[in-house]
Parts: sequence; C-alpha cells; structure tokens
Amino acid sequence: MHLKQHKRIIFRADGNARIGLGHLTRSLALATMLQEDFTCVFATQEPNPDFLTTLEKAGISVIQLPATLNYEQEAKELVKLVQPFDIIVLDGYVFGTKYQQILKSKENKIVCLDDIHAFPFLADALINQAGGVTPNHYQADINTQFFLGPAYALLRPPFLEAATQTRQISAIKNILLNMGGADPDNQTMHLLQAALINLKEINIQVVVGSAYRYYKQLLEYARQNSNITVYQSLDAEAMCELMQNCDAAILPPSSVAYEWCSVSGLLLVHQIADNQKDLAAFLTQNGLAFPLNQLNQILLHPDQNEIIAQQIKQQRQYFDGKSKLRLKRIFSDLTLGDFLQLRPAEENDMQQLFEWANDPAVRQHSFNPAPIPLEIHQRWFHHKLTDPDCLILIATFENVPAGMIRFDIKENQATISYLLDKNFRGKGFGAWVLTAGVVQLQQLQPDIARVIGHVQQSNIASVVSFQKAGFTKTNIIPPVEPHSLVFAKELN
Repeated sequence: MHLKQHKRIIFRADGNARIGLGHLTRSLALATMLQEDFTCVFATQEPNPDFLTTLEKAGISVIQLPATLNYEQEAKELVKLVQPFDIIVLDGYVFGTKYQQILKSKENKIVCLDDIHAFPFLADALINQAGGVTPNHYQADINTQFFLGPAYALLRPPFLEAATQTRQISAIKNILLNMGGADPDNQTMHLLQAALINLKEINIQVVVGSAYRYYKQLLEYARQNSNITVYQSLDAEAMCELMQNCDAAILPPSSVAYEWCSVSGLLLVHQIADNQKDLAAFLTQNGLAFPLNQLNQILLHPDQNEIIAQQIKQQRQYFDGKSKLRLKRIFSDLTLGDFLQLRPAEENDMQQLFEWANDPAVRQHSFNPAPIPLEIHQRWFHHKLTDPDCLILIATFENVPAGMIRFDIKENQATISYLLDKNFRGKGFGAWVLTAGVVQLQQLQPDIARVIGHVQQSNIASVVSFQKAGFTKTNIIPPVEPHSLVFAKELN
C-alpha cells in the first residue's frame, strides 16, 4: 500500500514585538518535524531578520507577504500562490472563518494551530496542544479532525530528545527566567525587581528574544546584580542546554513551558496573555507546574526535593518525546482522502462483511464475541440492506475493500458500527472512515441531529479514532456494558 505524499506545506504565521514570536516558534517546531517528508515554506508579513536567518539555516524558504491588516484580501492573493496538493497550516488569531473559506476554494487541505477556540473552523485538522480541551470547545466543520493535548506538543528537536532522558534535582541553584520572545510589557524586569529581588544566593538565567525592546535596560540591571546572567535569541540547542543546567524555571504558560516540561524540573508559570489561560489551568491542575506566587513557599519547604521529584514524574507522564511521530501521522493521514472512497453496500458485499465480522480481532472487541454463523449473517445482511433506517457504506482504498461503516437510525439519532480490514488497521483509516461516513449520512439524512458510537474501553484504537473524528465521551446515553464508553457528535 503506497500513499502519494503531498509535496509542500505552506505555514502562514506572523511574529513581532507587538504580538510576540509564539506563532512563529511553534510553526517552526512543526515544520522541523515534517521536513523529512515535505517541502516546508513559510508565508509571513514583515519577517524578523533573526527568524529569517533561522529559516535559512533550517533550509526553509520564505514567501514575504506585503504588510496589511486586510486579511481577506491577503487570503485572495495567497490562494493564487497555492499549488494542487499543497497543505496550508494557519497559526494566528487573524486567520478566521472567512480566511479559511477563501483558501479552501481550491480544495487544498488546511490545518489550524489554535489555543483560544474563538471562531468557527473549516480546517481538515485542528491541533491544540493545550490539555483539558475537547472538541466541544469548538465550532467546526463536520469534516474537521481534532488532535488535542500535550500528546501533540510542538517541540523542537532538542526538546524531543530531552523528553526521553531521566533527570534528578537535589537543590535549586539556578533559575531560568523567560517571558517569551517579545515580552512587550517587560514582565522580565518586573519579576526581577519583585518576585526574584531577594534571591541573591540563586543564579538567575534570563533569556529574551530579538523582539525584546528593553534589552539595554536589562543589561544595566544585570551589571548591578552579580547573580543575573542575560542571554538573547538562543537557538533551540542552546536553549535546551541552558534549561538542562537550570533546576527551576519561571515561564509563561506557552510553548516554552512545554519545552521546559520536556526537559523537566520545577516549573512556575506566570500568565502574561489572555490566550494562556487554558494552558495555565492545565499545567497547574495536573501537577506539571505551580503558580509563580508559590515560589517562596516551595523554596522554604522542608520537603522541597520530594515536591520537585513529584512534579518531574508528572511531566514525564505527559511528555514522552513521541509527539513528532503523532504529528507526522496527522499530515500523512491527510492524504488518505485522495485514495479512500465510500460507496453504498451491495448484495455481493455479503461475503466480505461476513469475513470481516468473524475476524478474531473484530470479535474480541465486539459486545458479543461469539463467532457469527453464515446463515444468520446472510439473513441479517439482507435485512439491513433493505432497511430504510440503516445505511451501510463500504470503504475502498484504490478500489480495494478496506472497511465498513453502518448507521442504524432511530428518529433523529444514528448509532455507528464500523470495522476495518486487517490490512488497513493502524494506518489512520478509522478516523477517516468515521468522518467521511458522517458526512455522507448527513447528506442523505439531513434531519439526523446526533451520531453515537459504543466502544469497548479496551479498544484503544477505536477510542482514538472517535476522538480524532470529533466525537466526545458522554454520560447522557447509557453504555451497552458497564465498562464500555459512549461517544457522541452533535450535527445540528
């Protein structure tokens, strides 16, 4: 089985002293992960010279867009540059529904990186690395697949490697302080003169970006305080090395906090932007970080080492260094729609469905694991094929039968049953079949308001497929068995 790869990914992101460099940083992290399989190109307005240098070193070309606040017009110009089979990644709060609609006019795949769920999305895939977020937080197209949480952390290569290493900290001797690449409100200086002013016995390693406007003031302050060292515009390798030489960090709840969690150590977060609220809550509520106001309490705590050890343990549970593999899978799976099709089941599909249904792996995850006799299957299949309240679709890959999805309809609700041929499992087909199947159902039965699926808790592959396809676990509908799960997707 061979999948023709999309040739190019265009990353649309901006960064400057006003909005910070976060969008560029995380888009670059993603591009670095995907370079092995795709040609990556950045489209950006007024790129920072240091960022251009970084892209040049990475072998990534740039489309420099004219500076404008008329983003709908920009989208009309950008779409002229898009080639067939290009994938477009949008990372920014100005790329709203209309912008996406214009880009989708050429039927290219769109991926959105998001963290504030502020407007309806038309993307084929939506990535939000913040924890505690579900598809219910979003208004999105029925085709949109969701990839949510730190399992999809957008980490640069040194941090992916660091996440696989063990670490122990016996004392707090060095604290890293970074408030993002731009820090427009100079929180760096505020914290040095407030929360950290009395920590004369601890070395403070301060990192700022190229867009930081208060650099001279910071250097002067550091000259007056021998325990402060200042760094500017560190690349990923240098930043990771500095983190590994620090025992604690004071960071905004943003991508840099995830990078610290991959290195691991005592983390204290200080929110500096509205879009960091969700991530701050996730980090603190799951034991990955403490609020900054607990710094002195931790430094004076008699069980400080145990507190840090527990936090490192939590960080290791969420950051395993495998997010690159998961993110690469998202983009390779986007090609599936070019090769997979759904068609209505026919009488001559009876034997194929019989063989699929009796596959040992299928029976293992069925609510009734007993083998199905051929005679019973024949009667069942004929009944379902002629039942106006049942829709059976066959998934084919390059005309080869790959799986089946069935909808049993009762009033305005449809219950899903699906399966895949053994040769097509573990390749991302499940989420595609669910997504494409629901789209066809809605086209044929527009009055359907909800689609549900019952899944064995042990069937991890199906659980993941339902989640990617935008379904969420629900307790409103009773499960088939005590240890089974119910997933639902609202359509209207």
